[in-house]
Amino acid sequence: MPDERPMYNVSIEETFDVIKRAHIATGHGGRDRMVKHLAEKYANITKDALKLFKSYCEACQENIKRPVATSVVVLPIISNEFNSRGQVDLVDMQSKPCRSHKWIMVYQCHLTNILFLLLFICNA
Repeated sequence: MPDERPMYNVSIEETFDVIKRAHIATGHGGRDRMVKHLAEKYANITKDALKLFKSYCEACQENIKRPVATSVVVLPIISNEFNSRGQVDLVDMQSKPCRSHKWIMVYQCHLTNILFLLLFICNA
């Protein structure tokens, strides 16, 4: 057993400095690389402490790959016949009725882009 090296317990005050030296020695290595490096000599440095240290390292934060936002591709609606496809918008005018009209419905044909405007009177 002459190959066994002594294992050290790090005090709370020294933990930051020990982790910082290991982090720099591993070339800003990840948590697992630092665990491997520190496990040879220290017994009480946890993975949570390493993860916390790495989350505050500015150099590591700059190298994090952020997800790239992809744009949404809008495909046109294809229609073959008049009024086979359309879009409807219903406007509620009950809060400020124009004369006796309480609802406005706008319909647009996708083939021709013609708009139809319908006014509704509701006496309910």
